[in-house]
Formats: sequence, structure tokens, C-alpha cells
Amino acid sequence: LPMQTTIEGGAMQSKRVHKIWAFVFVLCLSGCATGPLKQFGDVDISARAVPMESILARPELYDGKAVRVIGVADFEFGFEGESAIFPSTENLAHHTFSGIGVGSLGPGVKGSERGLEQLTGKFVLVEGIFHKSVHEPGSICLRGCWPAGIISPLTRVAEWF
Repeated sequence: LPMQTTIEGGAMQSKRVHKIWAFVFVLCLSGCATGPLKQFGDVDISARAVPMESILARPELYDGKAVRVIGVADFEFGFEGESAIFPSTENLAHHTFSGIGVGSLGPGVKGSERGLEQLTGKFVLVEGIFHKSVHEPGSICLRGCWPAGIISPLTRVAEWF
């Protein structure tokens, strides 16, 4: 009988050690060592989470609506700067026209241009009103036209894992 108590006691102690290590592992994964993610603007509860591919495929369905999109940021606010959100780092690297342009910045985001530029090349979550592109026959886009449209004003930008 004392032999069983020792084995059971050892098993209980072993389970306790495993639980402690599991807790430490989860704590490290939760980002306790990495610091907070950057965020500009406030959450818009009316924004609808939409895959970027859905907007690119059928922009007319989202025209004039508040959307929440995840993509790779390309923020450039200098002279003749042009900002956009791309579905992948490859699209950003090759500046394909499979992105969504970024128009004006909303009140919660305005003034954060330097912070936003630091997010270029990273995945971000953005919120704002989507406006599909309207191309008149014979119109000329000097730097290229965004085929789907733009998000303007941009009301929230958050760094995505």
C-alpha cells in the first residue's frame, strides 16, 4: 500500500510540472515578450470582415460599405505617395494591381502617417468605407488604376500577427 501512494504521488507531481511548463509555453506564445501590436484608430463595429479576394472579385457588392480587410500594407505618404493593401507579400513586391488603394485617413488615423509607414511590408487589418473604381472609357491613370477600388476614409489600422 505505501508503494502505491509513492507512485501516485510521483505521478501527481509529474502532472503538476507538466501543467507549469504548459502554462509557461502558452504565456510565451501569447506575446508577453514581444510587446503590444500597433493600432491606429478605433474599432468600427459596423465594419464587415471580408476576404480581400472577395472584394477584388466582386467590388460592386461592397461599394459604399464599411469593410474590415486583412492584407499586406504599402503605406507611402510622401510627395505623390500612394498607399494600398495587397493580398500577399508577393503582390506587394511586384506591385501587381491586385491591391486595394487607400484614400484619405479618418480622424482616428490622421496624423499617424509615420507609424503607418513603419507597417509597410507587414500584414495589417484595416477598416474603412470601400468605394469601387469607376473607369470611364478612355480615362487615363498615370500611375495605374486600382482595379477594385479604394478604402476611404481609412478609420482603423492594426498590425496583424
